[in-house]
Amino acid sequence: MTDQQELLSPMDALANILQQYMQLPGRVVKYNQGWHAPKDWNLYITISASEPSKTIATKNEFDSDTLKENAYVVSQGRFAVEVISRNDEAITRREEVFMAINSALALRIAEANNLSIWRTGGFVDLSALEGASMLCRYRTVVAINYMRQKSADAEYFDKFRKPEILVEG
Repeated sequence: MTDQQELLSPMDALANILQQYMQLPGRVVKYNQGWHAPKDWNLYITISASEPSKTIATKNEFDSDTLKENAYVVSQGRFAVEVISRNDEAITRREEVFMAINSALALRIAEANNLSIWRTGGFVDLSALEGASMLCRYRTVVAINYMRQKSADAEYFDKFRKPEILVEG
């Protein structure tokens, strides 16, 4: 099992995939980082949690060889990916998001971080929400299943007192 400190969060893994595949250094951002709409003409991508994560399964098991309890949880996160630009680049490159999450790069990053990634639908045009700013904005939702594991020392129940056997007779 991979050490949990080495694993990327689902959102960070998705950001890395999009940034590398689409060649957008510094232009893929998490929406909760105080990001504001761009003033330049470059393409940007924002990623945000579109709804709370769901727990799919949990499992605890005791390893009698190491005297540790191993806990596992499988969850699903849904992330809104928005492709944004002040020109038509968001229109012409938005499908690259789907190419990126189905690429060999995505598979490699997903496997290294105990993830599976897939698209849940097409793009929704949110450009009208920007009003006079004329920002082209398209949103899709990406679902990511991920597994996390934690090990902890556990009490082992083999320290019982020997029973006394009384025989009358």
